[in-house]
Amino acid sequence: HAYDTWTLGLIVSMIKHLAPLGARFMIMSATLPKTLEELLIKCLSGIGKAKLQKSNEYSRAKKCKYYCMDDLIDSDIAVSQIKDAAEREKRVLVVVNTVKACQDLAQKLKTFNPTCYHSQFILKDRTQIEKQINLFNEGKTPHLLIATQVIEVSLDINYDWLFTECAPPDALVQRAGRINRYLETNHDSKIFIYHPNEISKKIYDSVNDDRLLERTFDIFKGVLGSEPKELTNDELQQIVEEVYKGYEIEDNIVFKQAIEQYQRSWQRRLYLLDSRLTEDKVEV
Repeated sequence: HAYDTWTLGLIVSMIKHLAPLGARFMIMSATLPKTLEELLIKCLSGIGKAKLQKSNEYSRAKKCKYYCMDDLIDSDIAVSQIKDAAEREKRVLVVVNTVKACQDLAQKLKTFNPTCYHSQFILKDRTQIEKQINLFNEGKTPHLLIATQVIEVSLDINYDWLFTECAPPDALVQRAGRINRYLETNHDSKIFIYHPNEISKKIYDSVNDDRLLERTFDIFKGVLGSEPKELTNDELQQIVEEVYKGYEIEDNIVFKQAIEQYQRSWQRRLYLLDSRLTEDKVEV
């Protein structure tokens, strides 16, 4: 995600590096806060004309009811709520912020034969798990999937209810994109957001903003109030703007370090190196 300041520093460096060579770029996002939009346009302005295209149809769409829960996702109350959803034969997605939390919840819910999916599986096993997930989705059969952030990208999956630890708003929107993915009307689709644990706060850019997750939760709760509410994509975008309001990305120390590291790494790779290959044919 471009919201990670280290990754964003590398993305900006790569654009500036490759654009003069004739490369063109399309940058897509479900949630683009103004500060990031301005940074990317500034980055591209010296290279060529940058055009921003927005989808009005997407911004008005609403597809899920959102709930803010005053518990941790591994609490007895939360686990009971997940069990209830599974017993109702819903397609249930649970997303947590650490591998350990993913493994622990899979153990607590093992009677429902959940699929556990995280980044520490080797490629062969991950591929097999993804095939299994796709089979469940194609058949639209009840299924419990417990995963980490790896679920936020690449997989084309569609679930009914989401139980998620609080994450930055852009990550929550990505997770929500796996619920009622095809905008079915009158679909029973729900998203439950739980308080982040202490480890989660260290994962998401705590060097410069140790209240990012707390602020995200508080803003969601303020928007929702005491009752669940369907949110349009435009309203989700406004939450993103509120959370990241006042961010000075270019002053961020991690962003600067990423740009410096990109330059150092590139300079080191300008040299001609002896080939380590020994076979003449392969070398040629």
